Amino acid sequence: MTQGGVSVPLARDPLASNMGEPTIVWRPNNLTADQNWPKPSSDATYQVSISNVVVGGQSRSFNYPVTIIDPQTVGSAEQQAEISGSTSPASGTPATYSFNAVSIAQQYEAYVAEIAAASGAYNAESNSLSVTDGTDSSYTLVYSGSGSNGTNVYRLAHPTVNALSETVEFVDTYIPASNSVLTFDSKLGYATSAQTAALQVSVDGGASWQNIYSKVGVNGITESSFSAKTVSLSAYANKLIKLRAEYRFAGSGSLYTGTGTNVSFLLDNVQVTNAKKVVTNSTQNTGSNTSFAFTPVNGKQYALAARAIPWAGYPGLEWGPLFYAEAADSNVDTTPDAFSFTAQTNVARSSEMTSNSITVSGINTAAAISVTNGSYSINGGAFTTSPGLVSNGQTVRVRHTSSANYATKVDTSLTIGGVSSTFSSTTVAESIDTTPDAFSFTAQTNVARSSAMTSNSVTVGGINAPAAISVSGGSYSINGLAFTSAAGTVSNGQTVRVQHTSSANYATKVDTSLTIGGVSSTFSSTTVAESIPMIFSEQTNVLPSTLMTSNSITVNGLTALVALSITGGEYSKNNAAFTKAKGTVQNGDSLVVRHTSSSRSQMAVITAVKLGTQTLTFKSTTMVIDTVPDAFSFTGSTEVMPSTPVESNLITLAGMNTPTAISVTGGEYSLNNGAYTKAKGTAKAGDTLRVRHVSSSRSQGRVTTTMTVGGVRGMFVSTVMTLDTVPDAFSFTAKTAVALNTVVESDSVTIAGINVPTAVSISGGEYSINGGAYTKAKGTLKASDILRVRHVSSRSAKKSVTTTVTVGTVRALFKSTTQ
Repeated sequence: MTQGGVSVPLARDPLASNMGEPTIVWRPNNLTADQNWPKPSSDATYQVSISNVVVGGQSRSFNYPVTIIDPQTVGSAEQQAEISGSTSPASGTPATYSFNAVSIAQQYEAYVAEIAAASGAYNAESNSLSVTDGTDSSYTLVYSGSGSNGTNVYRLAHPTVNALSETVEFVDTYIPASNSVLTFDSKLGYATSAQTAALQVSVDGGASWQNIYSKVGVNGITESSFSAKTVSLSAYANKLIKLRAEYRFAGSGSLYTGTGTNVSFLLDNVQVTNAKKVVTNSTQNTGSNTSFAFTPVNGKQYALAARAIPWAGYPGLEWGPLFYAEAADSNVDTTPDAFSFTAQTNVARSSEMTSNSITVSGINTAAAISVTNGSYSINGGAFTTSPGLVSNGQTVRVRHTSSANYATKVDTSLTIGGVSSTFSSTTVAESIDTTPDAFSFTAQTNVARSSAMTSNSVTVGGINAPAAISVSGGSYSINGLAFTSAAGTVSNGQTVRVQHTSSANYATKVDTSLTIGGVSSTFSSTTVAESIPMIFSEQTNVLPSTLMTSNSITVNGLTALVALSITGGEYSKNNAAFTKAKGTVQNGDSLVVRHTSSSRSQMAVITAVKLGTQTLTFKSTTMVIDTVPDAFSFTGSTEVMPSTPVESNLITLAGMNTPTAISVTGGEYSLNNGAYTKAKGTAKAGDTLRVRHVSSSRSQGRVTTTMTVGGVRGMFVSTVMTLDTVPDAFSFTAKTAVALNTVVESDSVTIAGINVPTAVSISGGEYSINGGAYTKAKGTLKASDILRVRHVSSRSAKKSVTTTVTVGTVRALFKSTTQ
């Protein structure tokens, strides 16, 4: 089962055994067995397909549509019963009215209602209009002490989760006009999103309801105070409607329960204005007859309607249009004096036009009023298109929208009690305008000499009558017809081109001037400039692997825009970025090309540039390449400290004409005073080089670093000095009569006779160098360092403690003796 091509979910009911015929029963859209089909807003068609049905031993399929309708709603192609008869029936005697037959009707019903201007309000006070209480019995509808105007208010609440719909229905039946409004004051307290307060309207006597105002809870306090609301009833103009308020719980989810005003929907001062209400009414079943009668009362107004009943027992289709009548006695006069509207001329197009005001006279009771092709207003009220009633002495105006065309009349006919008059407006005549909008021709340049040149096409606009056209210095064509130089006329919307012969000379302009209705424009063509040779100069003896840029040339000699392409390089047009992409070029453009020269000696590279069918070349040839530098050497360093970085003198490379490979072994190099590196690289003439290495750790040891440039080697050698690690003899003065178990410090000695840092060690105490911290760890010292030792004296009297310190291979003792 599908609707609009979309599958509808189905639930198939099981077949009860031993009961009824073998049938298939299913429920669409997950409807439960106790649910009614929801009322459709419009006719809805479903496509049903049943397959594999075995009939007479054969499998068959069935496909058919099912349309769900609301029989109380009038469709676009459906008929309604429309009443005809007197709008001013005589009082006290039966008045007969008829209506058209409806093809599907078996019976008809007629509705007769006495109507009057709507007045009063539903305010829960003692003077309130009547209501019907549809609330739970556990609380009262009227609550005292919370009204927005007075003491009482209508209260709708959800005392329990089972109180799904709490209502109060306003008893009167109303007939709104196009300017009718519903006003009320309300407040919704604590409410969840599953609780909705609404004002509703019914057009079928209360059989069904639809919201015209709603407020959904916000899971807290929704409105902290009363506020006035206004709802237009214009959508229900000339229909019988009923009104009610509802407070609904969705049936699932959370809700605020109770009957306190803080969890209720409170309503006050409900009022309908600018409308009629039903005072009394009756319904007649006319059987198959299409007429009915009733006895009107003098001075009373009535609303009449009829509807079809498709079959006996059905409540009937929607009521047809309301028919209004007002009863009159034998002296009633509803035929007014003649009246007229003043025609308006030379009015603006598509403008709202309002007639003069006429005063209704000559009637003694309300007369029917209707309008065709416009709207009317009584006593300055809102304009309306609906039929109504007008009384003696009231004023009436009509209005309509003037024509969108020039010099065109629009009529609006007003009928009062059978007397009619027409209000006319005629738009202004179109003025003659032969001055066109500005137009222009695109100039053409670099055209061929002595050639027929045709302009772009322009469309004539801004005129409403034929305009004069003339040309000088050429000819013109209208709408693609033959070219002519004779003066003529042209109309709005036509297209025009001009033509002339280009100059026989180079770089020369020819002008053709076209004039339409006094407005002129010039078409120009300029011939191509005389050709100048375009040559990229050859470059020789260039450096290898170098970006070579050509001289700039100016493009000339072309007759049109041509394609531009390049092979073996890049181009720049008009100083833009270099590119290899295809493009276009025209006279006046500047071109520069470039490529990278060959990496080999005396080798050419050629770049070809193609301009249309013409090819230009740019050539570069490398020099004779010399990568062998002049011999170079580094000055050796002697008497250097052991294990120390040693840097060579700086040398400058010469004798080669192209970048040359360089490498180093046994050290690092610095190029042009840059960072030292061991990596291979390149250098060129004029570059400076320096090398370095770490000297030998041995006495008179040598380290060699070899720098190779283009096959030529230069060496840097460093030689370590003769190492002396045997200091001059030194000694510490013994100390006597020292305190027991006390730190005893020696005199200081200055180390001499060594030329490199020399090992120092100690036993039986600690040493300090240059006044630093005492330590037992092995270390080094150098010439001129000051050495001091210490130990703890003996715990016994007249006992000695000895500390031995060794520097290089020389030992010295420090001895202390206790007292």
